[in-house]
Amino acid sequence: MGREECQLRTFYKVLMVLAIIFIISLYLHLRPEKDSPILNGDKSSQEPKIDQQNMLTKQERGKSYKRPEEGISTFIGKNTSNLIKVYGKPSRIDSSPYDYDWWIYKQNDKKYFQAGVENGKVVTIFAVGNELGIEPFKIGEKVEDIYKSILLNTEILLNYNKGYYRFELSEEDLNIRPLVKLGDIFAQLSLDKFTGTLSSIRFMDKETLIKQRPYEMVYRGDSKIQTLKL
Repeated sequence: MGREECQLRTFYKVLMVLAIIFIISLYLHLRPEKDSPILNGDKSSQEPKIDQQNMLTKQERGKSYKRPEEGISTFIGKNTSNLIKVYGKPSRIDSSPYDYDWWIYKQNDKKYFQAGVENGKVVTIFAVGNELGIEPFKIGEKVEDIYKSILLNTEILLNYNKGYYRFELSEEDLNIRPLVKLGDIFAQLSLDKFTGTLSSIRFMDKETLIKQRPYEMVYRGDSKIQTLKL
């Protein structure tokens, strides 16, 4: 019996060692690896996204952009006579749900644009043609190049008519229709996620932006705060 008990104890010891080795192997196999591309945000294995941390760091530095001195956005705020002098009379005029009318210019697809006119002044411009000057951007420009040259903010702050407005952009907004402040006007970009390029752009003054409310908006005025959604 002494010899059999010794053999039995040896068997149990071997069995325990094998069990420990199995548990350790299972743990190492299931543990997330530090070099996992998914955990580290490897863009080669994920859909391209904006570097949120880097973007917010830049935003805290208060980087801003000047209003372009050339291109079609320079007509914002000017009388329609300036627009007619350069592009002639529109092909047609359509009404809009807002206080302005759309002047349609469609000489050809490469120069197609619409100008929103209110009280004889241009308040917004929607441009599609790739031969139009839409500084500092360009129709067909790659999204990666836009991300490198322009800071895309998660929040846009402005004051108008004794009120304060804050537009809050979601991650989807930043990747599809971001908003950029250019001096005293704004540019809303339309990014084509299939081609990865800028497909169209809309310039507008602050009043038109407030009327459109294309993003979640927080308004503060007369000691009241109100959250308005699209």
